[in-house]
Amino acid sequence: MIDFLYNGLLFCVLQDACSCFLERMVTRSTFIKLTKVLHSGHAFHSKEKLPSEKLPTKRDVIERVLNEENFLQQSAARVVAKELINIWIFCNVYPVNAITVKQKMFALMKTFSSIDRYSKKKRGKSFLQKEAEFMRDMDEIFDIFCSDDQQRRQLEKQHLLRMTDKNFEFHSDQNGPRLMKCFNIVETLTTSDVKFAKRALGQQKLLDSSLPSVNVGAVASIFAQTSDN
Repeated sequence: MIDFLYNGLLFCVLQDACSCFLERMVTRSTFIKLTKVLHSGHAFHSKEKLPSEKLPTKRDVIERVLNEENFLQQSAARVVAKELINIWIFCNVYPVNAITVKQKMFALMKTFSSIDRYSKKKRGKSFLQKEAEFMRDMDEIFDIFCSDDQQRRQLEKQHLLRMTDKNFEFHSDQNGPRLMKCFNIVETLTTSDVKFAKRALGQQKLLDSSLPSVNVGAVASIFAQTSDN
């Protein structure tokens, strides 16, 4: 009888301990945010997602990757690269291929990590200069624009929509003052857009020119409006 009670009590204790451990694990993965502070005092706070109304900056990318469990592994760069590419396509500004984006992102994180982990005893003038150069353009766009005209035309066919002057203007703005934003709204397609999509698909019945509008979603032309934010 005593053994039975002892075993029952032991089981309850172990069950409570396991529950507490699992709860701590869930709490850690869900609520604890990682913060990295460089020697210069610049702080990077991990974030769960990238901003979608503007093309993300280098700081945005670093902070998003920091939210991944193994943020220094290529697997983390692969996950965030996919998210970043989707944002660019949403804004109808076509990016380079996923492998190139991942490699560029991984290289950025390696540089960031080398600065963050640099030995305090060796932080001399050259290190301070390297960190200053790294931080100088940190709030500029993480540019993955596809500048190759031929490749970009293939992307336009794939996503059934061409980049317009407004899209190029948006990309230029994001490399400069960053006063414009991209919104998910509904726009009436022009006759030219409809014909382009038909040619790209090779199916005359897929897009009917009589349709008044489409939800632009991830493949629509951009709507950019000036903003103070």
